[in-house]
Amino acid sequence: MRDGIAHARCVFLGIALRVGGPAASIPGPVFESLRSRFFRKPTLIPGGANVPEGEARSHRVELPDGSSLGILISRVDGRLRALDSLCPHAGGRISQGPLAGGVEAVCPLHLMYFNVKDGCERTDSCAPARVIRIRERGGDAAVWA
Repeated sequence: MRDGIAHARCVFLGIALRVGGPAASIPGPVFESLRSRFFRKPTLIPGGANVPEGEARSHRVELPDGSSLGILISRVDGRLRALDSLCPHAGGRISQGPLAGGVEAVCPLHLMYFNVKDGCERTDSCAPARVIRIRERGGDAAVWA
């Protein structure tokens, strides 16, 4: 089944690649970039899913490449959501705490309001915040950053 998923992803990207076969038509760095993008493992945040409804919590995640990333984990409509905590407007930090209107995280630098579901800013006056894939695993959170 995994091979079928990989094949479908590669076909969607318009790449001629046979999983398990030679990848001679794809240069090594390109293949490694695609593989790391689609088949990377999540980073587990112990206790990261313990966020009450309508709240947001900041976490720092150590990534496999050695770098770290600040993320904001929130719970809306019973689902975990995650945003990059770096504000795309002016590099401020989107703050933790209660969500405005139950769905918007706030950057206190210039009072930008970001919807945690899609990352869009309320007035569209700046680029959206980066949405990060997240899944709940018991009381922990798995993120693909």
